[in-house]
Amino acid sequence: MRLLSAAAVSLAVCVSAQAMQFPKPVRPGEEPWRKPFNAALEKKISGDAKKPLAEMLDWFCEQAGVTFVVDPSALERAPTVTLTAKAIAVGPALKQLLTPLGLEYQVRDMAVFIFDPKKLDKTMLTPEDLPIARLLDNREEVLNFEPDKMPAGDAIKQLTEQPGIKLAVDEALKKTPVTLKLKDIRLGYAIRWVVRYAGGKIIVDRDGMKVVKR
Repeated sequence: MRLLSAAAVSLAVCVSAQAMQFPKPVRPGEEPWRKPFNAALEKKISGDAKKPLAEMLDWFCEQAGVTFVVDPSALERAPTVTLTAKAIAVGPALKQLLTPLGLEYQVRDMAVFIFDPKKLDKTMLTPEDLPIARLLDNREEVLNFEPDKMPAGDAIKQLTEQPGIKLAVDEALKKTPVTLKLKDIRLGYAIRWVVRYAGGKIIVDRDGMKVVKR
């Protein structure tokens, strides 16, 4: 029987340990998907228009080329807004549009999220846990999904049934109506937005993934 030298054994153990290393957690704000969003907010645009807010945000979405998620409560007044922009970056132009209305935006969960900070449940801005990111965020499916007062249980079932994602939903959340307009967004993030608007969060335990109340 051939014996390995101490150096060879040491090297084998080192290689084995390296092979077993897990990927380092990504810090919030440094996720790879943010790069095109940061670039989109720096893109220069020009425009001179007077339109309802919803139409203007659709225009911004088209100009930026990234997903926008708008909190329905931000559109409750549905004001007509005016924009005059000449070679201004999308980010500052969007802020210029939203600030007089008391609205804000954040880049989060693969979308530019527009909301009214006075009406928004602050728990909706809480980052999700890393295990959820591993299980959902890398899904490649891109879709449009526009539930209108749809029970959260039905919305989640519609999103998860065909791709075969197992996600148990708390009975207390299944009947909560959800209204959203999601465009060109990856499946994992669409699920997370629906869960968030239902007042829930996704957890992972020994029984798998489940949606529970926040």
